[in-house]
Amino acid sequence: MQIKFPDKLIRLAIYLLPFTPFAFQQQGLGIVQPSLPIILLVLTLFLFQKDINNKLVLGNKKSANAVIFFLCIALISTFISVYFDNFYSINKSIGVFISLLIFFSAYYTFSAVNINPYKGSMFFNDFMNASFFVASTVIIEFIIKKVSGQNYFYEIINSVHALLPYSSAKWIDVSFADRYKGILQEPGDVGLFMIPAFASSISVLMINKKSVYHSFCILFFTLATLLTRSTTNYFLLIVIVCFVLINNNKSTANIKLKQILIYSILGLIFFLLVAILIITQFQAYLPLIIQDRLANLTSFLETQSYDNTTNLSVQVILNSYNTAIYSLQKNPLFGVGLGNIAQSYEIVTLARGIDTRLNQHDGYSMLFRLLTEVGLVGCVAFLYVFWSRFTQSLKFMKYINEYLIRFKDKNQCSELYKSVSMINSAAVSSLLYALVNLPTYWNLIIPLLFGLCSKVSFAIPREQMNLTKLRN
Repeated sequence: MQIKFPDKLIRLAIYLLPFTPFAFQQQGLGIVQPSLPIILLVLTLFLFQKDINNKLVLGNKKSANAVIFFLCIALISTFISVYFDNFYSINKSIGVFISLLIFFSAYYTFSAVNINPYKGSMFFNDFMNASFFVASTVIIEFIIKKVSGQNYFYEIINSVHALLPYSSAKWIDVSFADRYKGILQEPGDVGLFMIPAFASSISVLMINKKSVYHSFCILFFTLATLLTRSTTNYFLLIVIVCFVLINNNKSTANIKLKQILIYSILGLIFFLLVAILIITQFQAYLPLIIQDRLANLTSFLETQSYDNTTNLSVQVILNSYNTAIYSLQKNPLFGVGLGNIAQSYEIVTLARGIDTRLNQHDGYSMLFRLLTEVGLVGCVAFLYVFWSRFTQSLKFMKYINEYLIRFKDKNQCSELYKSVSMINSAAVSSLLYALVNLPTYWNLIIPLLFGLCSKVSFAIPREQMNLTKLRN
């Protein structure tokens, strides 16, 4: 397989993804991660190529139209807020819109280099290697701290961080709370890599239950995740396991929308039952920091109240939740407009007498932010962008089963099927992670993984299979 210059650049960008603490970050100006300039360079190279059908880079016109539709909804919601003079800052709204354009530009770029499933597999293996690197740094930091009593890992990284000639986020050592983050900025950020990598590995184990390598991967990624002491990361691990148990022994290629929804609901119910069991029976065995957060969340569910003595992370979650509710009450269809979450956040926290303003400009989760800024219509439109790509990948898996496996090497088709399944699992779980815990539009993991998902155009040659149904 020929590796072109843009491919090499993208591979470099993927390996630079874990180095987010070294990103340029200035409040009000956004984030420039080390990978981003490389991605934009590759995008520029593609824009000058005349043989690229831009509408089919994402697989089909429907996927491209979904992106355009969401951006239009975002602009409409923002124009409404400006028209009624109910906005935080025009500059803030413009900045958020630019970050969305960069988000989808990255998605376009990763899709453009993904010209066949074999290249998609190559880039995904690079992501898995980057995830191994992140997990290794978390475990190494933990071992060094436990053996020496000093966090020399943090000191080395921080000394490099201090030499940066530009503005960047403050590097903080949280090992005093028995939480570890390796090379990343925060313990919760480890989930950016661990959750997709874990989901990917466990999807393979469901296909080949005797895979020693992927069994090791699951244990390795789980250990790194547990060391973060992140409630959200723990939550997502359980959700993924519950979904796999519900969906065990079912062919992904044959799953339809109705079945996916049913399995998801059953998985969520199963998780809630497990969560209730843990809270009531095994809470004492969990880390103290998670015990504290669970107790505060339970208290809120019972009383619908919280104050400045509530766990700080729980305060942020509940502030963002109430901000979304308030914004939906004002405009349930289109929200309060891009960049205006801070205004709603301020109103909600003042009304409850809460002092903290953490995550005031982005909320706690992508779901809360979408509901706040672009409402129900915008939130559905955003999710549909990636749903349209995911369904393409499911159709390609069906194509592998129904056509390729009859005409080509079955072992090769099996490996291809496994690779597509791994990418699908990683992509969906990365979106789930963002909806729960990552409110920034500067996320490059989601564009990468969904950009690597299979496309209808992979099902070739046309004369051997009627693709009309696949394209619809």
